[in-house]
Amino acid sequence: PIKRNHILGQFHQGHYHGNGKITWPSQDSYEGIWKRSKMDGSGVFKQSSTNTTLKGLFKNNYFIDGNILQNPFLT
Repeated sequence: PIKRNHILGQFHQGHYHGNGKITWPSQDSYEGIWKRSKMDGSGVFKQSSTNTTLKGLFKNNYFIDGNILQNPFLT
């Protein structure tokens, strides 16, 4: 079966825009503000393979400021 992204949130003119959450097939996820389908604003990105969480500000899909958290018991 094809694995797909799971998306919950707001759309505007065919883009994720506003508050929302996406979970990719890898189980990585982002919850926060979207602008034209890009992570842009306050949010939380969780990378499942490294058990790393980025919490703070994103701009144009890049993490620009905030905290990087890692669970040492799961890495």
